[in-house]
This record gives sequence, C-alpha cells and structure tokens, in this order.
Amino acid sequence: MWYDFVDFLFNNSIVIDKSVYVTTLIGELTVSAIYLNFCQFIAGHGDNGEHLYLGVNLADFYYKDNLSVITRLIKSRVFFLSIIFQIFYKPVVAVFGHRFQAGKLCFFNCLWYGITAVFFTLFIYVILNCIRYVYDANGYFSKNKKIIKTKRNHRFLKNCIGDLIRKSRIEIQCNKYEMINGFTKADEDKVYVEDYADLVELVMNPYTCYGIKNGLLVRVLYFIEKRKRKPYIFNKEVQLLRNMAENSYFYDCKKYQGLLIRNLKKLIEDNTEYIQADGAKDYYLNNRYDKQLEEIAEHIFKENNSDIKNMLIEFFKQAVGKNDITCAILRHILIEWLNKVAYEEVEEEEVKKIFKSLRFVDDELGIDYIIFDVLKENNYSKEFADNVPEILNPTKATNVLISLVMYFAIYKFRFDWKYIDIDLLRNIAKKEMVCNIKGQGYPFDEKTDIRYKNKVQSFIRKTCFSHRFESDMLDYIFATSDVTITTEWIDNTYKSFPELAFYWIVIKLLVFHNDFNLWGVKGDLNFKVMFINEISKHPELLAYSGMRDFLMDLKSHCLGDVKGLPKELRISFNSLLLIGADLDALSEKNTELYLDKHSGKYCLYKLSNFEGSIDNEKKKKLYDVVKESFRNYNCKEEEYVQTIVDDAKKVGWEINYINAEKMKKLLNEINAS
Repeated sequence: MWYDFVDFLFNNSIVIDKSVYVTTLIGELTVSAIYLNFCQFIAGHGDNGEHLYLGVNLADFYYKDNLSVITRLIKSRVFFLSIIFQIFYKPVVAVFGHRFQAGKLCFFNCLWYGITAVFFTLFIYVILNCIRYVYDANGYFSKNKKIIKTKRNHRFLKNCIGDLIRKSRIEIQCNKYEMINGFTKADEDKVYVEDYADLVELVMNPYTCYGIKNGLLVRVLYFIEKRKRKPYIFNKEVQLLRNMAENSYFYDCKKYQGLLIRNLKKLIEDNTEYIQADGAKDYYLNNRYDKQLEEIAEHIFKENNSDIKNMLIEFFKQAVGKNDITCAILRHILIEWLNKVAYEEVEEEEVKKIFKSLRFVDDELGIDYIIFDVLKENNYSKEFADNVPEILNPTKATNVLISLVMYFAIYKFRFDWKYIDIDLLRNIAKKEMVCNIKGQGYPFDEKTDIRYKNKVQSFIRKTCFSHRFESDMLDYIFATSDVTITTEWIDNTYKSFPELAFYWIVIKLLVFHNDFNLWGVKGDLNFKVMFINEISKHPELLAYSGMRDFLMDLKSHCLGDVKGLPKELRISFNSLLLIGADLDALSEKNTELYLDKHSGKYCLYKLSNFEGSIDNEKKKKLYDVVKESFRNYNCKEEEYVQTIVDDAKKVGWEINYINAEKMKKLLNEINAS
C-alpha cells in the first residue's frame, strides 16, 4: 500500500491548469479577507471599555487563547513558505517546466494540491470557530469570566524550571507581587480588586506561587528552603508583607487583608527565634524585627474599616498568652486605638464592633490597664464611655473602678477628680463586682471578698501609683462597701481617710446605691462642711436625685441649727446655695464675699427674693458685694442674670422667669445707686 502511494506521487496524471490556479488563489484571498475582517472585529470588540486584567483585555485574551494553536501555525515560517509555493509554483512551471523530469512535476503538482487542501481545511476550521465566537462570545464571556481569569492567572504564575532553581520561593513571590502591584495601578475603579486578591493568595501560597505544572519539584524545593529558614528569607518576607500592607489599592478588601493578617501571624509564630523578645507583657517592642512587624500590623489596623480591624484582633487574640510578640503588638495597637476613641471622633459602629471583639480577650493582654490609663485622664469621648463597660468582666471591672477611686484619692493633694462620670461608673458596676454583689443581694462570702481584694491589689501594683498604694485604704473600701451611710460613719471615714472620704461617699450613694440614715447624732460639723465644699465643685453629681435627697437630709439634720456661715465653708455660689445661707449670715462675711466673684450672684438671688426689711448698713454691704461681682464679670446685666439661672440649674435649682426679671430689676437699681 505504501508503494502504491509513492507510485501515485511520482506517476499521476494531475495537472494544474490556468482556471484551477486562478480560482484557487481567488478562494484563498477571499478566505484570508474574511479572516482579516474577523480579526478587525475582534480588535474592535475587545476595545469596548473593558478594564484590563493583568495587563490584557479579557475578551481579547479569550479569543487569543481559543485560537492560539491556529495563530501560532499561521505565524510560522512553514506556513509562509507554503503560501509562497502556492503562488509562484504555476508561473515557474509554465516557464521552466520543460527542464523538470515528469516524475518530479507529478510530485510537485500533488504537493500543490495537498497544500491547497490543507489551507482551505484550516481556514474553514478558523472561520467556523470565528462564527461560533461571534455568536457565543458575549454570552460565554459574561457567564465564564471567572474561568477566563483563572486561565490568565495560571498563565501569569507559570515559571520555567530554571527560575525554580535559580531563585528562592520568596524571591519569586516578591517579583510576582511587584508585577501585580503594577497591574493594579491601571484599575483605578477597583473593578478587579477581589480577583487580584485571589491572585495574591495564589502567589503567597508556597505550593502555587511557582505555577501548577511543577508540583513535585515545588514541594522538594520548598521543603529544602523551609529547613534552612535563613535570616535573608525572613527579611524578604517582612518586606513583602510591608509592601502588601501599604498597598492602598487593597484597603478595605476583606479577602486580601485577611490573607495579610494570617501571613503576618504565621510569620511571627514560625520565626520566633529571630525575634528577640524580653518576655514582659507590657514591654515596648524594640528589636530590629519586632518593630517592623508592629508597624505592619498598625498599618493594617489604621487604614482599613472596622471589619478588618475586628479580623486582626480576632486572629491576634488567639495567640494571646501563647506568643509574647503577638500579644505585645496587639496591646500597642489597642492602646493607640483606645486613645483615639477616647480623645477623637470615631464612628460609633466601629467602636461597637471592636469593643465586642475585645469582650472575651485574655487577661494577658492587660485590657483593664489600658482602660484605666484612659479613664484616669478624665477626658474621654461619649462613645468610649458608652462602650468601655462591654469589655470588662467582673474581675476587670472591680480592678478599674476601685483603682480609679484610690488613684484620685491618693493624688488629691495634686489634682481633683474634675468630672465624676456616674453613668460610666454605674455601667462598670453592673459587672457583678464584689462591691455591687453585696448591695444587690448576690451570694457572698469572705473568700470571695479576699479573692477580689487580692486581684485589685495585684492590679494596683502594676499601675502608675503603685508606689503610693496603701493597703489599709483598700481594706477599708472592701470592709465598708455595703455599710449604711450615717453621720458616725461619715465622721469615721473623714478621720481615717480624709482624701478618700468624699469620693467613697459619692460612689456608695450614686453607684452602689447604699442606704443613708442621718438621724440621731449630728457628729462633727467640720466634716459635713468639708463634704459641702467638695460637692459644690461637682455640679454633675447634683443632677442625681440620690445626691439631692442626701444633701437635703444633711442640711436638715446636721446643718439646720447652724447660725451664720460655717467657718470652714468655702464661699462660692454653689456652696451658698446648697446650705441656703440667709442675708444676715452673708452680711457678716463681707470680706470673704468680696474675694469670690460668684458669691455676688447668690447675694443678688437672695436679695431679689427677700420680702422683709433689711438694715441699711447690711443692705449697703450686700449691694457692694453684688457690684464688685458684676464688675468682675464685665458683661451686660441680662448676661449676668442668665449666668445665675444657668448655675442654679446645674445644681438642680430652677429659677423661673419672674424671679429672673426681679434680679434684673434689682441689679439695675444696685448699679444706679
């Protein structure tokens, strides 16, 4: 059969006449023109505003990928030579055919027809595929875009064997990521952010970053590299993660940031030997590596939304108590964030999500120390105050509240607790702490008391005021947490711990809701006046009915028989209003009243409501006090009276419109006199 075929090639009667030659060339030109038009159509179809993915148009990539074999064949040198042979064979034979042997002419004639048949068969196949593409491209492209991207990803990840041997895994990963970073700059609208995140995940995977066709070799090389763990590799990994964290294209991309967080956590855990930590739970990161790792984590936390922040906390929280570096990084991040929440405006939704994530965090993180440090500054936002109790368990709540009371008591000789946030302290106290357990009737025993007290003491030993800590004060707080407030108890508290007395009375009254009974023994008047002096500086406490009721009883049962102004009373509008000083008492304290510009407001208020007669000399003294106070305020009469109304309102004393008008009229008379 083979011999018959060879015999046919050299002994056939095939001829190429002029009509066949011309018809064939016209047919080939027609088919080529059709293919050229199709290529132009594809070029126009690809340029339809579609964003580039990995530097190519996906529609164009789909076309080229499906016709890649044919395209390579058409571009080949063999195809070019065959076309030249078809075009020039007939003219050459017509001129020089007599010089060829008959057998050779039969062979070349047969070859010419064979090439023609192959050409038409090939182009018919191409045209049929083109027609199919035209009708199916849009539907297939929209439905299978992910498959096309996957093919493009595989093409991008493909590496030759030489690269695997010459370069390490981390070097290939860094190179691939730099290429991806360059491609993302063209995607300004972030159309492919999720797809690029998937590709980065493939790059970061040690088994897929090389390409899928070198699986066995990849595993061998990765195993060898993993065994070495050279510092060079670690440095390259840190640099890669830093570049990933600083890439703004992927900000708020949950998939990408989750991948980054997992890789950062794994890098820390797998390379502890290169990170020289001193083991302390509250140390500041100072190693040449750990500071870089902290900056990466901080960048992730700062530049992304609350979901990403929450994700970082959840991943790092798992390592608290197991890895000191991870614990320290998370602690420093939270310190900065909590300070930002405390002193700046942060979205309420973000605050709630993060605080919810911190609710069950391990004690190793020291979240109660962070909270305490913020609260002791006494200058925090409402969002912070509303949400901070959510992350305090009973033990931490006890530590924070008792430490706050003791801190301001111990440092009272330097500064006052400017604003006592009762609502915040009440929310903290709801955590079933030991003091609240007694007040609310929860089961309680002496062992529980000792256990809580020891934990508070251990907490205070690590705070900024540990060097001034007094165990006697802590013992007294726990011993009297559920004691009824009486005049004897108030006197005893002021005698034993004068710096603690006011704060502890306030906490027992408004936070623990302890009962009070001031009937019977009046006790030392000086201590009651000291309490009045303190409470007059805290109008925020007078907004609570419990404090107003207590002051009413204190005034009635302990200060009711006092004539004139107590010697120890600090003259101010609030203190005078709280004790209800009369005009006779005010006239006797003329010198001290002059020294306080607020006291003139109280004199004006009392004079405007006084209906009886008053001695001219006393009247003149009081008028002079009002004049001096008004002069010091340097404002209009209406504004001066309004300050009286506002100050009275702060301490729970309402001044109606009629009384305000009386004060304006009287102030006009005093200034005119």
